[in-house]
Amino acid sequence: MALRLDVQIGGDASGLRRTINGVKNMIAGAFTVGAFTSLARRTLEYADNVSEVSSRLGVSTDALQKWTYAAKQAGADTEKLTSFVERLVDAAGNLDNLPGFQKYGINPTGMTPEGLLTAVSGKAQGKSPMEVSAMLKDMGLSIKQIGPMLNFLQTDLAAAGAEAQKYGAVMGKEALRSLATFKDKLDIVGQIMGSQFRLE
Repeated sequence: MALRLDVQIGGDASGLRRTINGVKNMIAGAFTVGAFTSLARRTLEYADNVSEVSSRLGVSTDALQKWTYAAKQAGADTEKLTSFVERLVDAAGNLDNLPGFQKYGINPTGMTPEGLLTAVSGKAQGKSPMEVSAMLKDMGLSIKQIGPMLNFLQTDLAAAGAEAQKYGAVMGKEALRSLATFKDKLDIVGQIMGSQFRLE
C-alpha cells in the first residue's frame, strides 16, 4: 500500500527541503509510520525551541541555527550556548567590565547580542585556550561560565554558518514559525515533509 502526503509550507522552506532531500535517500524503504511520527515530533520541537531561544536572546533564527551547528561541532550543546550568550550579554551590560572589553578593541555599548558574540569570537581567533580564557575573564566571565565554549569561540563562525547553510541545517524564519505554531498537531507531518516526500 502506498501513502502519499501532499501539503505545502508557506514561506522560505529551502533549508527544510534540502534537509529532507538529504534524509530521503537514507531512509527510503525502511521508514515506518512510528519513525515518521517521531521525526516529525523532533522537528516540531526543534522549530519551537529555535523560535523561543532566538526571541529570548534577541538574535535572528538564522544566526542561532548557525551558532548551534558550530557549537555542536565544537562539543557544546544548545543549552550551554544559550547560557554563554546570556552571560556574555550580562557582562557587557555591566559598566565595571567595559575596560575589559575595550582592552580587546570591543566597545559593547549599543551592540546587539549577535554583534557582540561575533566580535568576541573574532578576537578569539588564533589565540590559545589560555589566552581566550584570560580575555573572557577580563570581560567579566568566570572560568566556570566559559567551560566548553572555548572551542566554540575559536571556531570561524562565518565558515561554520556557511557550512550549516550548505547542508540544510538552517530553516527559514517563516518555515520555523509555521512549524512552531502547529507544534502540538500531528497532521503538521504533512507540512514538514512537503509535497516531495513519498512513503511506499
